[in-house]
Amino acid sequence: MKKFFQFFFLFFLGFASAVILNEFVRISDIKEDVISKSQSLFGGPERDVAEDLTEVDSASEEVADELGGDAEETADSSGEAEEGEELAESDEEMEGEESEEEGEELADDGEDEDGGEELAEYEGDEELGEEGEAPKKGMPVHSAVVGLRDIQKHFTTYGNLKPWKKVVLRPNREMTVKKVMVKVGDVINVGEVLVEFESELQNEKKKLAEIELKIKNAEFNLTKKLAMNNFISKNEMMTKSLNREAQALRFKIEQIQSNKQFMKAPISGIISSINLNPGDYINDPSKFSIKIVDQRKFKVDLFLPPEIAEALQNKVPVEIFRTKGKKKEIKKAHVISVAPTLDLKSGTIQTALGVSQPPSSWRSGMYVKIKITVSSLSGVVAVQNSALVQEKDKMVLFKISNKAGKGDFVTKIVPKLGDSDGAYTEVKSGLEFFDKIVIKGQGSLKDQSLVTVLK
Repeated sequence: MKKFFQFFFLFFLGFASAVILNEFVRISDIKEDVISKSQSLFGGPERDVAEDLTEVDSASEEVADELGGDAEETADSSGEAEEGEELAESDEEMEGEESEEEGEELADDGEDEDGGEELAEYEGDEELGEEGEAPKKGMPVHSAVVGLRDIQKHFTTYGNLKPWKKVVLRPNREMTVKKVMVKVGDVINVGEVLVEFESELQNEKKKLAEIELKIKNAEFNLTKKLAMNNFISKNEMMTKSLNREAQALRFKIEQIQSNKQFMKAPISGIISSINLNPGDYINDPSKFSIKIVDQRKFKVDLFLPPEIAEALQNKVPVEIFRTKGKKKEIKKAHVISVAPTLDLKSGTIQTALGVSQPPSSWRSGMYVKIKITVSSLSGVVAVQNSALVQEKDKMVLFKISNKAGKGDFVTKIVPKLGDSDGAYTEVKSGLEFFDKIVIKGQGSLKDQSLVTVLK
């Protein structure tokens, strides 16, 4: 039994020794691998690695001493050694892979050193791309170039056509309308008969006057013969002669009154209204009339501001026009009168304009438009009215500029404006000939805003 325990102890001691030797061999192999790697990477770190390995050797000796002291602890340590062996093998594999990756990276670094110029060129291209990149896009706008134009300032107003001449005819005594010769709209000439009246009383008066005139003539002839034979005096003869002349005048008056039974046109023109019908008995002449207007000329009465009335006195151009379908009929007008005083209530001056030879379609009472050219400028810097924007109590516009790398941007300008013709306005200061301005899309713009000019 004793020999059996001795044999077992020797067997166990031999096994433990074999395990320890195997561990020393593994540590030696690790040492050689580390040294070779350090030499390839750093060119000779043998000293540091050797010191580390010395520490490892001392540690292994301590392990051996402990194994020699107690068999059960040695057995436990052998188990741990087996586990450590497996860990070491995994560490070796990981370290090998890391060393291979490090080697590949170093090789790549070497190749990069050879291609340093290519890297430099690439970086330079990147910088150029950042500097030369396209400008940022701004608000889309439409533009126009400032030019020179002729500006005429106009004053526009409206009025009604009135006939140059107007006549109202009325019967002046009691008569009956026998016949009306014309109707509204007829064109008549001077002396043309318009209405025929009838009056029995006037007819009788005319007949009586005619009979009395005959009697006076007979008496005068008889007296003349008697005077030649000296049967009557010269004074009596003179009295008979005067009575005959008076009766002749009385007959002429009655004849004139009878002629008033015909209403005749005193002027040429157009019948604008008739208030007479056949059979009407004229007992109140104010209720019966015929109106004639002369439409060969028209006039327009206006109440104008003092500065416009003053311009009319300076004989500025004046036009009166009407629109007939798609056609515009325009006629030049002339000044008839300008009142010398100001109407205090309205602050205006009464004026009258005349139009000769108007279009045949024009009629009295029609609505017309009057355009008075107050001032006229030639070859001045002007902008479209659409370019101007109301901002509080002033008008502003936006001038377009371009800066390299920034693109198109606008500058807000407060121009000094002059006269306007309704489409363009004179710019006295703030812009120059050939400046580029925004004419559409400036609603959201501010000073120095970026813009994209649309074609």
